[in-house]
Amino acid sequence: MDTPKYYRTIKNIFDPPVAAIIFLAVLPLFVLIAVLVAAGTGKNPFFSRRRALALGGREFTIFKFRTMRVDNVMSVTLLNEEEVFNKTFLYDTMPPLCRFLRRTGLDELPQLINVIKGDMSIIGPRPLDLRDLGILAEADPQLNERRKNLPVRPGITGLWQIYGKRKQGSKELIALDEEYVLSLSFALDVQIMLATLGRMVLAKHDGAA
Repeated sequence: MDTPKYYRTIKNIFDPPVAAIIFLAVLPLFVLIAVLVAAGTGKNPFFSRRRALALGGREFTIFKFRTMRVDNVMSVTLLNEEEVFNKTFLYDTMPPLCRFLRRTGLDELPQLINVIKGDMSIIGPRPLDLRDLGILAEADPQLNERRKNLPVRPGITGLWQIYGKRKQGSKELIALDEEYVLSLSFALDVQIMLATLGRMVLAKHDGAA
């Protein structure tokens, strides 16, 4: 897989300043959510911090609002029915505020910082943390290599985040990321952004991400 040079160049120029503008615009909401999450979970810092892979295999820290009372980072790589059940059970027993953040996708808001730093794009494949990639490497080494070598930066939103379902397996979810890379276009990015905004307003984020 490869990406058109003009597309990559424009995205590199476009993403950080746009993310900075959005971050400044939502800063009051950002602070409010951080305070409420800290009060609701009794945890500091306000973000869960996990290591993930950026473009080219470089590791970076991904930021996200904490949505668990305990330090229980669920794998997004669903390997069997028991894991699907446990993931769904944990999701349904989250504090109401945290469940709302997951359903609206507002728990991803801190990833604007990752975009400003150049680790992520606004739109792209779902960032997988190192634990997820370790599980995937044991279950399907070939699929793991394909996923690690996608030639674009991970994104805050994308096909996986919009169309993925919690009960889908890793192959189906990663296929959405690969479909995005094969279909790269600014028209597709606009479509994903509009779909993201619609799902946020309707609070229909399924929690696959």
